[in-house]
Amino acid sequence: IAFYLQELASKFHLLWNKGNIDPSLRFIVPENSELTRARLNLIKTVGSIISIGLAIFSVEAVDEM
Repeated sequence: IAFYLQELASKFHLLWNKGNIDPSLRFIVPENSELTRARLNLIKTVGSIISIGLAIFSVEAVDEM
């Protein structure tokens, strides 16, 4: 589980950084609310998965870094 969480966080971080290089990969796309909503749901889901996974190890996830 720990390796899965680390890999998930790493892949999400890579995707987040790609938005700095390619604006079409940013999570907020003002001209496309449906795509923005889907991407924001992805962020929420990844956060939930990481939080639940950390809870298995009795580690409390922080809200902000």
